[in-house]
Amino acid sequence: MRGIPAIIALFAAFVVAAMPLHAEAGVPKGWTLQGSKPNDYVVQMESEKGLHGRSVLIEAKDDSQGNATLMQAIEADHYRGKRIRFSGYIKGNGVKSWAGLWMRVNDMNNRVTVFDNTEKRGFHGDGDWKKMDIVFDVPRESETISFGVLLSGAGKIWVSGLKFEVVGKSVPVTVKSFSHELSKTPVNMDLE
Repeated sequence: MRGIPAIIALFAAFVVAAMPLHAEAGVPKGWTLQGSKPNDYVVQMESEKGLHGRSVLIEAKDDSQGNATLMQAIEADHYRGKRIRFSGYIKGNGVKSWAGLWMRVNDMNNRVTVFDNTEKRGFHGDGDWKKMDIVFDVPRESETISFGVLLSGAGKIWVSGLKFEVVGKSVPVTVKSFSHELSKTPVNMDLE
């Protein structure tokens, strides 16, 4: 009879070891749920494929004043000096603040060198699928690229058809890197 508790303990250890670290219910493999109040939100994979492929639901539990983002962070090695696009489709119900895509690049000193989100051109209220995209050039000194889908405040959104790809220089950027916007020295101090 002593063998049964040992077998149960061994089986339990195997189950725990086989579980992915930091797995969150409903969060797709390779993605994490972050944000100012991620515990105020529920993420659920939709079982059927829709118009743009499989979708994920992100829903505020209550009238949340925070935000949650389904995101990834990757090494920038393969994208340095290239133009990239992160795109996808969002539809929503009761989005009180906004929902949309975001993407940023950090350099080797962990400083943000490029950032864009679709807040001003994002999703608000109720509606059917809306395509969004972010396009920018990845600086050569880049270390990481982070990107995701964000729901700010109350409501729920469905996300589908996400793509991350290198595009040609003919595709217009949605934002320029901060290094392009910074001067080496102060300018126009006379305000002329």
